[in-house]
Amino acid sequence: MEARCFQVKGRCPSRRENSYRPGMLLTADVVLQSKKNVLAIPTASITQQSDGDFVYIIKNDRSFLKKIKTGLSDESVDGGLTEITEGLSKGDAIVIAGMNNLTDSTKVSIVK
Repeated sequence: MEARCFQVKGRCPSRRENSYRPGMLLTADVVLQSKKNVLAIPTASITQQSDGDFVYIIKNDRSFLKKIKTGLSDESVDGGLTEITEGLSKGDAIVIAGMNNLTDSTKVSIVK
């Protein structure tokens, strides 16, 4: 990620008089693009390997590595969410924790 500094002017409503002062710093997220009604999964459930992004899906109580393609990410949500553009369907069960201990066909127990 590349960081840049620049000046902006903005308005921030305040409930208290003099709560903002010149020279104060703030952090802001600039949303360049957004989508609605997309398939998104927790960013932490994505395993990055040299040949692409993968998730572990669960079928018949076993884990299987599945290649995916990702789209936009939203880090403003706790833990982050990433859009999935290929490789998963709505309703697919995925592993969201403990992926480092898995290989293809590892028997798993689903904890809800």
